[in-house]
Amino acid sequence: MNVQAWTFCRHAMVSVTCVILLSIIVGCAEEGVKTYPVKGKLTYKGGAPLTSGNVMFESLSKPTVVASGELQPDGSFEMASDLGKPGTVVGEHRVMILPPLPEFGEKAKVSNKYASFETSGLKATVTESENIVNLEIDK
Repeated sequence: MNVQAWTFCRHAMVSVTCVILLSIIVGCAEEGVKTYPVKGKLTYKGGAPLTSGNVMFESLSKPTVVASGELQPDGSFEMASDLGKPGTVVGEHRVMILPPLPEFGEKAKVSNKYASFETSGLKATVTESENIVNLEIDK
C-alpha cells in the first residue's frame, strides 16, 4: 500500500470512529438540558492559528456534557454538544485539542499534552449568553 492510500485509510478510520462514538453519545443525550452558543479561535503563542483538527470541551458539572468544534483554516471553531444541540452547557469545562494526524514522516503540530482533558491545562467558562472562547497553546 502506498503512502497516500495509507494516509487516506487512516483518516477514514478516524472519521468513522468519531461518527460512531458521537452517534452513541447522542443516543444517550439528556432531554431538556439547555445549551448556549460557543465560538472561539485557537492559536499558538505568537498568534498563528492552528488550521485543522478539533477542540473538545468536557463540562465539570453533572451530567457531564462533551462538546466539540472543528477548527477552520483561520483557527476559528463553533461548538456542538453531544446532546445534538449547538453550543454546550453553562459552567466550567476542561478543554483538549485533537490535532490532525500527521502525514507519514511529518512532526505533530501540537504537543501530546493537549490531547487529554487531564493534561492539557486548558479551561473554559460558558455563561448564559453567547460565548467567545479564545485559546492559546504552545507547540
